[in-house]
Amino acid sequence: MSQQVVVQAEAPTASREPSEQRLTAAELLVDIVELWDRLHVPLLHRSRFVVAHRGLAPFFFQTELAHLQDLDRRASSHARARSAAQHSSCRAELV
Repeated sequence: MSQQVVVQAEAPTASREPSEQRLTAAELLVDIVELWDRLHVPLLHRSRFVVAHRGLAPFFFQTELAHLQDLDRRASSHARARSAAQHSSCRAELV
């Protein structure tokens, strides 16, 4: 009796970029909910998004995540700039 060996050619996940990895909608939703909380996204948008895109391709979740990450990046850089401006104005008052 001969044995059959099945070899599956699969790209190693460590060499792939995180944006290239295929994530499920449920996995993406975890990050989306975290950003919704951090950015104080209204409950109405959250519920409409989930109802409208439930069961659809992860593309919609990837798009929402990319949008939220961009907003988070902008909000963080704005907060840092505002903090630096306040810090420099406080130092100017001391002089």
